[in-house]
Formats: sequence, structure tokens, C-alpha cells
Amino acid sequence: RHHTMQTSSGLTFSVFPWAKCKTVVFVRHGQAAHNVAFLEYGRACFLDEKYFDPHLTEVGREQISLLRKNFKEEKNFTFDLIAVSPLTRTLQTANVLFGGEGIPFVAVEEVRERIGENPCDRRRTVDEISKEFKDVDFSGISNKDEHWTPAREPHEEIDQRALRFFEWISQRQEKTIAVVSHNDFLAHCWSILFKIKLE
Repeated sequence: RHHTMQTSSGLTFSVFPWAKCKTVVFVRHGQAAHNVAFLEYGRACFLDEKYFDPHLTEVGREQISLLRKNFKEEKNFTFDLIAVSPLTRTLQTANVLFGGEGIPFVAVEEVRERIGENPCDRRRTVDEISKEFKDVDFSGISNKDEHWTPAREPHEEIDQRALRFFEWISQRQEKTIAVVSHNDFLAHCWSILFKIKLE
């Protein structure tokens, strides 16, 4: 059972028993090669095959190492599961941030970046990436990137992906989950959860 309330401003929210709740922490990947190129060349660089499924930069690794240190200082805060986008930059981020802790990692297509058009948002095959990330469970995704299309994914479809992911989380047994994802996907999550209109 839960209780639903409405504030004087019209905002509606629900209160659930703690035993029915989960803690979900969302993390955006560290700086990757295409992010650096964007600062110099603008969005045109996203169309360059040179930035296909880019890796983290050294700065990106340093960013995530610092975040790992911050998590370590929260001694009573641990994770039961890491859900990660199957793109290289998010897999590397998850590995630097949570690797070596014995926490299960699972690759989830729903949390990947906006699909289509940009090579930087197309992923490698599971055959290839699983050799580099041996501790990640890729069993829930196809070997080839079957979601990829030449056209940019409509915003409504990203919303649907986010909703499917929320449902996926609700069905999991784990109570504390970290999600390693991307800017556009996370923006759509906030839009749905907090009724924020995206521009």
C-alpha cells in the first residue's frame, strides 16, 4: 500500500513503505574523446566515424577516479547491482568507478545514449566488447547493434525507453542500484520523474 498526496501547487507525489523502495544512483560517463572534439569543432564532430564508440580520455578517467574516492568515503553506502549502457565510455566509467568490488554488472540497452545518426552513439558487437569487459553480463542484449538506425531517435521513443527501464528496475530484487548512462537519456529520466520540459 502507498499514500498519494497533492501539494498546494498541484504537485502529486506518493509515499511508499521503506521496505518497498529502492535506492537508484544515476551516473553520467566521464569525459570521452568526442566530448573534447565537440569543444573544438562543435556538433559536426559527432558525425565523424573517427569518434565511433569513443573511449574515455585521461581527464575522464581522473573524473571517475575522484568520484570513486567520494563513494569510498561514504562507508555505509554500497551497491547491489551496476546497470550500464553497452557503449565503451560507459563501460569504462563503470569499471573505473565500481570495478574490483565484487558487484555484478549488467549491460542494459535501454540506458544507452540517444540512438541514430552519430557514430559516437553506435556500439561495438558484444563479441568485441565482452573481451574487454569480462565482468559484465551481456546476455540481455544482442551481439550486433540492432537498435541502430541512420535517423535520430525521436524524443518520444527515448521516453518509452526510460519507462521500460523504470519497469525493469522495479522487477529487480536488488535494493541499491547504480546506473551508468548518458546525458540525453538521463535528461529524459528527469523529464519524466520531475515533469521537466526538455528544450
